[in-house]
Amino acid sequence: MIKDTAYWREWELAWERQNPLTLEQALAIYQAMLDEARELGVLPPKDRLEGIELKIKIAKAVNAV
Repeated sequence: MIKDTAYWREWELAWERQNPLTLEQALAIYQAMLDEARELGVLPPKDRLEGIELKIKIAKAVNAV
């Protein structure tokens, strides 16, 4: 268990700056996550329009600002 989360976050940020991902690595990670979501049955959604009303309300609120 991580007790000093601030220290951990600083270490993590420093490591990421010293070891940046290449485009190929980032795409490989994305593809692996997409494959896993498909295996778990999360993607594609069963009903593509589920929650569309909420998304429309949020879009209207954001565009009104």
